[in-house]
Amino acid sequence: GAGEAKGEPMDLEEWKKIFDTACAPERNVREYANILAARLLLGALLPEGMEEDGSMTFDLKKPIGGHGCAYCDIVYMDDDLRIMRGHHGSVYVFSRVPEPQHIYV
Repeated sequence: GAGEAKGEPMDLEEWKKIFDTACAPERNVREYANILAARLLLGALLPEGMEEDGSMTFDLKKPIGGHGCAYCDIVYMDDDLRIMRGHHGSVYVFSRVPEPQHIYV
């Protein structure tokens, strides 16, 4: 992915004030833990700094969700029943619950 400033030159200066790591305050332990988690869980390769044009790029080597592709096929469906098969072979059966009969005393 990438992040970059769009618009007027003044916007670039504001962008740099907010996102340039050279101007940023020292990170605390929690921020370092978040970066470590992103590296371990997502394979994140974070930028060391900002380019002259204000752009920053990053890569996520592991897909979000862990498997990269998820789907469910609808095997059967009518007004009261739906049967689906997941991408790992799981079978899901959904049945419509009838409306409760209201009894007024």
